Amino acid sequence: MTGAAEGTIFYHFKNKEDLFLSTLESVKNEIIDQFEHYFRETMFETGLHMIEGAILFYLNLAGAMGDQFLLLHRHDAYEIAKVKSIIINIS
Repeated sequence: MTGAAEGTIFYHFKNKEDLFLSTLESVKNEIIDQFEHYFRETMFETGLHMIEGAILFYLNLAGAMGDQFLLLHRHDAYEIAKVKSIIINIS
């Protein structure tokens, strides 16, 4: 789909799981960056306003990045990550 040769992709990633985990990491970092920017640029009158703002921002971001949020909230992503962390800890 990307037009890249399969060999090129697997030069950078050992297998599909590594590629998937890298994608998840990238999405997670993008969401964290968005939140950090929001909190740097926004002034809140109270802690309650901050919580309300964070929830509203999360919902707006989830709407704008719907596919990415669905990817992060899929159960199988956590299962792959759990298996990978066990393999890494054993090695």
